[in-house]
Amino acid sequence: DPAVKAFPRADNRPTMDREIIELGPGWTQCSHYIDKLIKFLEKETDSAFTSEEYMNFYTIVYNMCTQKNPYDFSQQLYQRYRDSFTGYISDKVAPVLLEKNSEAMLHELTLRWENHKLMVRLLSRIFKYLDRYYVSRYNLDYLNDVGLMCFRDIVYEEMKPTMKNAVLSLVLKEREGEQIDRQLVKTVLEIFVEIGLGNMNSYEEDFQKYLLEETSVHYRTKASEWTVSYTHLTLPTNREV
Repeated sequence: DPAVKAFPRADNRPTMDREIIELGPGWTQCSHYIDKLIKFLEKETDSAFTSEEYMNFYTIVYNMCTQKNPYDFSQQLYQRYRDSFTGYISDKVAPVLLEKNSEAMLHELTLRWENHKLMVRLLSRIFKYLDRYYVSRYNLDYLNDVGLMCFRDIVYEEMKPTMKNAVLSLVLKEREGEQIDRQLVKTVLEIFVEIGLGNMNSYEEDFQKYLLEETSVHYRTKASEWTVSYTHLTLPTNREV
């Protein structure tokens, strides 16, 4: 993974001989590593973690989830895991996307979506002990879904009309004979699919039905133009008295 140098095995276990980690100091260390990941996503550094930093981060989270009460901080870590995504998206991602339009916005969107999936992949691995026990026990959303839903709720729900219009504009250009970036269109359509978390509802409701409507209008318009043109060319002027 480009974000982690010498990526370690995911099943490495920390030792059980350890001191209690309080919530405040423990989360301060977690925040430090999350900030490093964000700097990597913002292209401010070449990598997020060394393998040693990755394992240290993983060990802190693991220990904070497996300490005996009142020091089991699984609930707090689950919420702060979510907050890490919402904070980053609200502060860094959404403002950049909202100031762009049309094709430039689509290019930025695809970049930000790929970055977001990388962030979800890394942090869900590091916090994965929550999935194994806390999430299962309380029937909560899995970490991967939590991360993707944060992007959906903050970015996608706000921008889906703009996304749809920008893609339909490119489709129309291609129908009129212009060259377009077809890979960009394909990638954006994949976002409509992936944001559905396993179902096609978002793609069907937020894009496909509009594409079908636009296609119908387009060809009705073309048919009307062809009919007028054909009639003009073939019907003689009636000059008989």
